[in-house]
Amino acid sequence: MPVGGCRQPLGKMSLNGIRKVLAVAKKVQLNNPEILQPLADFFNIDIDERLNNPTSLEGLSYTSY
Repeated sequence: MPVGGCRQPLGKMSLNGIRKVLAVAKKVQLNNPEILQPLADFFNIDIDERLNNPTSLEGLSYTSY
């Protein structure tokens, strides 16, 4: 899966934003796992483990806003 060239990180999200993205990603994985399967295969990751492991979210959101 081509991912293109490197670009600058977009930065951290608010905790509320992270929660919304996580809820949608979990819903997609539950109802249509074939959508995220190419990412799991290409990056050799377990999508369910990533979505349900709180340590995967460390450092992605601001500690205070």
